[in-house]
Amino acid sequence: MVKKLSWEEVNLSFGAQCPNVLSLIDLILTLPASSADAERGFSHIKHIKSDWRSRLTDTHLSDLMTVLLETPDVELFDPSDAVKHWNNAGPRARRTSFSSEYHSNDIEEDSDESEMEEEAVAKILESLI
Repeated sequence: MVKKLSWEEVNLSFGAQCPNVLSLIDLILTLPASSADAERGFSHIKHIKSDWRSRLTDTHLSDLMTVLLETPDVELFDPSDAVKHWNNAGPRARRTSFSSEYHSNDIEEDSDESEMEEEAVAKILESLI
């Protein structure tokens, strides 16, 4: 009668007698049955590192591959937990250097400059006529 053995039982029973053979069998059992995963990975690299992004460093390419392979699809993302966390986090730090007057002055200066440019263009056009 044939007895079923688990890999743990085989290691315990024969580990001292033939450790190299068992290590070899462990390595063989970890090899993938096909190269489909590797080919899928190269396909993803081809999409990430296109002609437009050919100067990506190995670190950046590795990071982008990790994000692509290890994160769920955007369609499956539910932002409600993140929004609740952000809402319940309490008061946020204000930008003390922000001033609405500063930004409105920039807009006024830009509009003054554009008016001056328009007047200069109008003078040039009048001189041509």
